[in-house]
Amino acid sequence: MMFRRLRHFMGGITARPLHTAMLILCVSLSVAAASMIQGLTEGVGRQLQRLIADWRNQRAIAAWGRPYVGADGRKCERNSLTQGDLDALRRALAGRAVFYPRQMASASVDALGSHRQLTVRGATEDYFRLAQWYTEIGAPLSEEDERSAARVCLLGVTVARDFFGNPAAAVGTTIRVNGTPLRVKGVLEAHGRSVTGEDNDEVLFAPASTVERRLTCVEGLRGIGYMVEDSRNDAMVTASIVSILRERHHLAAGAKDDFHVLDPNSLRQMYAGAFRTKERLIMLITAIAAVIGIATVANVVLLSVQQRRFEIGLRRAVGATRRDIIVQITAEVLVIALGAAVLGMAIYAAFAAVVPHLAELAPRWSSFPLVVSLRTILTAAATAVIIGLLSSIAPARAAARVNPTDALRA
Repeated sequence: MMFRRLRHFMGGITARPLHTAMLILCVSLSVAAASMIQGLTEGVGRQLQRLIADWRNQRAIAAWGRPYVGADGRKCERNSLTQGDLDALRRALAGRAVFYPRQMASASVDALGSHRQLTVRGATEDYFRLAQWYTEIGAPLSEEDERSAARVCLLGVTVARDFFGNPAAAVGTTIRVNGTPLRVKGVLEAHGRSVTGEDNDEVLFAPASTVERRLTCVEGLRGIGYMVEDSRNDAMVTASIVSILRERHHLAAGAKDDFHVLDPNSLRQMYAGAFRTKERLIMLITAIAAVIGIATVANVVLLSVQQRRFEIGLRRAVGATRRDIIVQITAEVLVIALGAAVLGMAIYAAFAAVVPHLAELAPRWSSFPLVVSLRTILTAAATAVIIGLLSSIAPARAAARVNPTDALRA
């Protein structure tokens, strides 16, 4: 009995290949969209964990900067963090955290007749030690370089290769950064791309004091990096930093901080907020696709019911009940929807496999970390079933109301 009914359902599906193809297309696209949002949600969670791990227990204090025009007419910046703040934090939290200055600016770099606009970062040897990032060719930056604001720099391997072809040829040469000559002291080891797609090797490092005094028109520090010796003291260290800086900056009770502490919790919230916007956009697209799919499937099935009035009337005439007709139409739509779920999941899996290759060409695609998992497969099946059930309600009720006498006479 069950086999005969199943064969009857399959016969009804295969008898109208055009209608079936339209139904499969509509449902499969909706399933692919639903799988995408589920896969993106899982991928974001995994990416956030890698972002936190990339910091290796490092933290940062970001400064607030205010632009102004210098005496020579240049656009300058005055930051809320100073070298005095850095020294005070080092004294107060010695043994609990290690602090180092952070400077960053966009600069014009010229070497061997080539010109590029690069990000120049100011750093000390503490930064490279804590980041576990070592000089592969040449010599690293030293404490003496920082004290004397030496005109030296380190190149990322991508920059060294772009300018000189062979990274080893860069060591000892002189390049000009914002018109200031700097001697290339060494080339850093390859650091690869971050999980957000940024090329860590496309950067130039100079002593933080050199960046502040010689390369940019900046007063104060763009930020202060630090590493907590014991992550269990993280909350205590963060509270101490806030207290010390508020006191040094003479901020009244209730006044807003003029700095921002980036610890793992705030970093997680920051990136989660950025990715949440993408999730909401894809969720909206998914909802629109599902509504369109339900409406399209319902209309196609209603058209099919109108064309099958004689068949339905004949079944009613030989004893089929309204319930039998409703079950038949609903079952046909569900079988098609589940088949479309397989196709939709295949489309999503193919797209998820292509995204990493797109990220190699366009790094911004790496911020779409799609995952294929059991949860995405279950989401695809559930979406197909929901679309099938909702879109079959009106057609099934219309089919059940067919009058056998009128259908056979027509």
